[in-house]
Amino acid sequence: MPSFEEAISNKLAQIIDDLRPSGRLFEESPLRGDIQLLCGSALDLLPTLKSASFDGVITSPPYANRYDYTRTYALELAILGVDEAAIRHLRQQMISCTVENREKTELSRRFSPELYQSAKTAFENQLELAAILEYLEGQRRMRRL
Repeated sequence: MPSFEEAISNKLAQIIDDLRPSGRLFEESPLRGDIQLLCGSALDLLPTLKSASFDGVITSPPYANRYDYTRTYALELAILGVDEAAIRHLRQQMISCTVENREKTELSRRFSPELYQSAKTAFENQLELAAILEYLEGQRRMRRL
């Protein structure tokens, strides 16, 4: 059985190898292309990408739960040198479903008016979601949440 350090090193080497365009992860596909890894908030990165300039995006989506992953991974973030102020900033920059997260009021300034309106219209046309949000807001007003 390998030591903890050896096991972590081996796994990290495997991840790095898999992410390389010539890595094992992509060997089975006859399709080839440029793979670009972008690290950051989708709120910041997506508006910088030209339309039709990519074929796919893989993200870590917000999950409909009450977990604050900046707290879950606080140790890892601390090891990476992220302080409490930066964690609070990161928490508010993320698209998330956590109860600790604040409303993203600046979205209309981050995106073009056309894109923002298109997203807003798509959101407003989700009737089931609107009914759930209305119910939850009523529960909040009655101090049940």
